[in-house]
Amino acid sequence: VVERIQYDFGSASRHGIFRTLPFLIYNKNNDRYKMGINVQSVTDEKGVPYKYSTKESLDDLNIIIGDPDRTITGEHFYVIAYTVKGAMRYFSDHDELYWNVTGNGWTVPIKEADAYIEFTKPLNAEQLKGICFTGVSGSKEQNCQVNVSESKVYFKSTKMLDYNEGLTISASFPKG
Repeated sequence: VVERIQYDFGSASRHGIFRTLPFLIYNKNNDRYKMGINVQSVTDEKGVPYKYSTKESLDDLNIIIGDPDRTITGEHFYVIAYTVKGAMRYFSDHDELYWNVTGNGWTVPIKEADAYIEFTKPLNAEQLKGICFTGVSGSKEQNCQVNVSESKVYFKSTKMLDYNEGLTISASFPKG
């Protein structure tokens, strides 16, 4: 996963941002599983590394980004790269990636959010399906759009996400 976050602190002096990644998922029997998340890097848009640390809570991995000895203001870009193991869901007739793209813990609105899933080999567009949801955790609102092409499913929010709202995506594809 590669996330690109543009954050404007305005004139407020801050050290950086927190990015919270939920790592628990539930299957159809409501059994709980922990995904493996491994942060690879955190940089700015030019590839310059940011200082960061990670900390696990009960359900989340928290990425604390920024220098504790330095404050910043204005607009900053964050590129967070990480791997995830155990995020796939398997059904009898298809496989699925269900992913909360933004998380729902932001205490500021999100102007726009988008994501895409790209497959390593081309698939027929009819073999790919996508759906997305917006709002608070568990919401069935769909203030988002989906575009499917060969080997890619693209998702985009169609309205600003308010505090504690997020964008969740689901892409289904042939088994294997």
